[in-house]
Amino acid sequence: MLRSNGQLVLIDFGTARDATYTYLAKVGVGHQITAVVSAGYTSAEQINCQAVPQSDFFALGRTFVHLLTGQHPLKFYDAHNDVFRWRQAVTISPLLGNFIDSLMARKSSDRPSNTQVLLQRIGEIEQKILQRPKKKLPVAVTVAALLLLGGGFGYLASKIGQSAPVTEKPSVTVSSPVAPPILTTSPAAKIPNPLANLSLAQTLTGHTKAIGEDHCIAISRDNSILVSGSWDKTIKIWNLTDGTLIRTLTGHSDSVNSVAISPDGKTLVSGSNDKTIKIWNLTDGTLIRTLTGHSNYVTSVAISPDGKTLVSGSQDKTIKIWNLTDGTLIRTLTGHSDSVTSIAISPDGKTLVSGGVDSPIKIWQIADGTLIRTLTGHSNYITSIAISPDGKTLVSGGVDSPIKIWQIADGTLIRTLTGHSNYITSVAISPDGQTLVSGTSDNTIKVWQIADGNLIRTLTGHSYSIHSLAISPDGQTLVSGSHDKTIKIWRASR
Repeated sequence: MLRSNGQLVLIDFGTARDATYTYLAKVGVGHQITAVVSAGYTSAEQINCQAVPQSDFFALGRTFVHLLTGQHPLKFYDAHNDVFRWRQAVTISPLLGNFIDSLMARKSSDRPSNTQVLLQRIGEIEQKILQRPKKKLPVAVTVAALLLLGGGFGYLASKIGQSAPVTEKPSVTVSSPVAPPILTTSPAAKIPNPLANLSLAQTLTGHTKAIGEDHCIAISRDNSILVSGSWDKTIKIWNLTDGTLIRTLTGHSDSVNSVAISPDGKTLVSGSNDKTIKIWNLTDGTLIRTLTGHSNYVTSVAISPDGKTLVSGSQDKTIKIWNLTDGTLIRTLTGHSDSVTSIAISPDGKTLVSGGVDSPIKIWQIADGTLIRTLTGHSNYITSIAISPDGKTLVSGGVDSPIKIWQIADGTLIRTLTGHSNYITSVAISPDGQTLVSGTSDNTIKVWQIADGNLIRTLTGHSYSIHSLAISPDGQTLVSGSHDKTIKIWRASR
């Protein structure tokens, strides 16, 4: 297909259907639809009419195998021992081989949780491979990553309009025969919004004071660890699966305001009213180092997607950019006329967004600290900001209570959401970019549809103001922290 901007896009459909609203509505209420199954490419759960988004990743892994070996995946399946022996047919980096195997994991929960995680891992592998002499990521990987093939097209339909930019125009010819698709009828091939069906699963207690505001709840990329910071000066690390407390970190001499987990899940960063930033080993809880430099409370911390850069915001009106590896200060950004209250880094790691008591939102270029633009529209100070997974949309909440949705590229205000009866304390965007969750001092959590601004539902349960929200990378769990000292875990109904 040739895009309007001249980019070539390679598309491979065994079958296709227009994802109209009528069609999606039928799927959503359980009507039967036609699903596509291709022998050798389709996961077990999809064959059994229980497709999930990760079913596409299985098919993508098998497509990698086909492109790298030039042979149909079924050629490598040993039915007697139930083993898939493909790696002996090609010489590739172990890093890439392990990644492809993870896509084809037997259990869908062992595959990447979403497309953002998948593309991030591909980028990390490419960086590591290119550091070695005369190594390049195989063109098959670049091509197949753009395709995200698989029979669960219903899930891919929800991603329309979120395609990654095409930077190359490769040509690939696959000559091996492909098994013809098998058509089955499945009532289970749905396109659900898990956050529309949340229910309270567990309430965690242990903190003796309020959970910190805005970004003081964090979830690890593998969905296993939950971290909370509190005004009681402690940080608690929990098992997200069963809610057990793993350990409590002490070291800050004042309230903890913000926490962030590195992409590899090994490092935890915290910011506090004691004006310091602490970097911890998340695995064993040891303190790696303490960063000083801010002259007032550290209100917000964020880690870049590559795990190399740390950004902090403070009541001293500045934003500091640090080297996370060695703790050196790279630069200090000035421009806010009052306290910086919330910061967020774009998924590509190039853009920083900040909000503060001075009410304008500022968009910066991380590489050199250049101020790109300033957004005005809020009538009072900003309390929380979040960036969508595709890096195109910004959501902001403030003391003036409406939530605003912006287009990052040009700063256009897309829409304003009203419904909360008090000021916004925290906003979070789902991994698929479709859903917004907001918390407020009216003790409620609201779930919104970003595309049209419709309110999906309101969650109640906390007895005091909501302070912090986080959505798990798999999009199945919402965690809320409150001034009532509790943390609530809300899970999607299955």
